[in-house]
Amino acid sequence: MKYLSRYLIVLFLLINSTLFSQGWKKKYGSSPFYESITQIGEAPNGGYIAVSNSDTLGGSWVGEVFKIDVDGNLQWRKYLGNPVTDGYGCSFATLNNGYVFVITQVDTTFWDYPNQWSYDLFLIRTDLSGNALWTKSLYKPLGLYEEPFSIKRTTDGGYIISGGIQDSTVFNENLYIVKTDSSGNTQWDWRFNNNFVLDYTKNVEEASDGGFAFIGFVSNFPNFFKLDQGGNSLWQKTYVYSGVWLEEFTQAYDSGFVFCGTYIQQNTQSLYVLKTDSAGDTLWSRTYPNNGFTYMPQKIKKTQDGNYIISGNGYYFNNQYKYFLVKIDASGN
Repeated sequence: MKYLSRYLIVLFLLINSTLFSQGWKKKYGSSPFYESITQIGEAPNGGYIAVSNSDTLGGSWVGEVFKIDVDGNLQWRKYLGNPVTDGYGCSFATLNNGYVFVITQVDTTFWDYPNQWSYDLFLIRTDLSGNALWTKSLYKPLGLYEEPFSIKRTTDGGYIISGGIQDSTVFNENLYIVKTDSSGNTQWDWRFNNNFVLDYTKNVEEASDGGFAFIGFVSNFPNFFKLDQGGNSLWQKTYVYSGVWLEEFTQAYDSGFVFCGTYIQQNTQSLYVLKTDSAGDTLWSRTYPNNGFTYMPQKIKKTQDGNYIISGNGYYFNNQYKYFLVKIDASGN
């Protein structure tokens, strides 16, 4: 669980996004050791759906999904996969009539390295009540450890999954992308081999031309990759700017890309935005005054009025933690 966000299972949801005057805070879970939420989203039938990970036995992990109503009341909670074997949930895609979850779990079918089972990716399709309809293994030979970060529905009805894979011969995690059809069957996969260096990727997005774009962290530097529809590499851009860390991106209205991240200088951490063209070449960048606030951006999204909104959290020098929203126009103002 090297790259999963480490948070206590405490939800704070602003129900009215325009008034910000009503909300609630809830705590869920019963593990005496450790629990975390990796993703939460709106449910098609109302309320919210969330994926969590629980350390049930002090070192044995299990993935869970739970459904809550609009007031935060727990409606149901279920294990993802086999609760007996070590594994955990990470991300899900929402359908009109259910969900598709991607998890990592010990696969006792395959033995990829002496004295160790393989940790493989699994897709689990459920109905709206969390009941499993089918489960598919995305087993990769010599993939000792496969870790997902995100799963998205694609325009052809299939799924695109991003994450990392640890080779049993190298013992370093590399970037890993998998494309499946609507039934969870693998159509292609892609990996970035960078031996002896720890790499990982985060979110992957389907681009307007049908290809796929994603940020990959290679040797601790943010790289931007573009694949075509068949998983073939088109280009790779490395953004090596002193003090800059790119966190998330979205495709811009002009088919380019807009990134949010941070600029770190002299013990301050400011909000940073980078704009590129459709080939990933830099057009402009902006650094915004921090006013004593340490920014930790997490998402950037397009708005209906042609602008962008950035969300995340951070803290002041007195350790007062806050959520933030920043809206910018197409030129970064």
